[in-house]
Amino acid sequence: MRDFLQDPSRDVEEPYFTVHEFFDWLFCKENQLFDAAAHNKVNQDMTRPLSHYWISSSHNTYLTGDQISSESSVDAYARCLRMGCRSVELDCWDGPENMKDGPFIYHGHTLTSKIKFLDVLKTIKEHAFIASDYPLILSIEDHCSLSQQRKMANSFQEIFGDMLVSAPFDKNESCLPSPERLRRKIILKHKKLPDGVDENVRIPIASSLSVPGDAPGGDNIASSVKNGILY
Repeated sequence: MRDFLQDPSRDVEEPYFTVHEFFDWLFCKENQLFDAAAHNKVNQDMTRPLSHYWISSSHNTYLTGDQISSESSVDAYARCLRMGCRSVELDCWDGPENMKDGPFIYHGHTLTSKIKFLDVLKTIKEHAFIASDYPLILSIEDHCSLSQQRKMANSFQEIFGDMLVSAPFDKNESCLPSPERLRRKIILKHKKLPDGVDENVRIPIASSLSVPGDAPGGDNIASSVKNGILY
C-alpha cells in the first residue's frame, strides 16, 4: 500500500487509500494474472494463415460514448491502436461533394458527431504500429456514393502507400498470408463486386455475399437498389 500513497502524511502505522489510490493499486501490473515475463512477447507460431488467429478487434471505434448521441473522435482510434487493437472500424457516410477530405465517419442516423475520413486515416497511420508490428485491418462500413468511394480509394493509396495491401502476394495463393508476412501492412476489409459485374450496376450488400442457391431466384443484382460496394 505504501508504494501507492500520494500523501506522505498518511504513511503511518495503519495507512489507508483514497478512491483514486485504490484504483491505481487495483489495476497495477502487480495485480495482473497475466504473466508478463512469459507472455509479454510473442511466443506463438505467427506463420500460419491470418484466418487461424483470434484478432483483437474494436467496434464503432470512433465513438467516445454511447451509440446515440456521443462524440466521435480521432483520439478514439489512437487509443484503441495503442491498446493493441488490430482491427478497427470506419463507418463512412457521404460528405459534401466539393469537400476534398471525402466522407464523414460517424454512427449513421443518430446524433453522434462527425469526423473527417481523411483525419482518421492520418491518425491511423501515425499510431498503427506503435503497439504491434503485426497487420492492421480496417473494417469499412461503406454507405457512400461512387464519387465519394473513389475519393476514399485515392486517400487510402496516398496516405498508406506501400503499407496498404492492394493485391495478393502470390497469384496462385490458396490461403491468406500469415501475420508474419503481413508485418507493418494495412488490410482493407470490405464488400467487393463479384467478378464480371459492371461497376455501374448497383447491388445490395447481401447480394455480394450470396452464392447460387442462397435464396429463391438466385442472383438479385439486376433488381437491386442499394449501393455501398467499394469498386
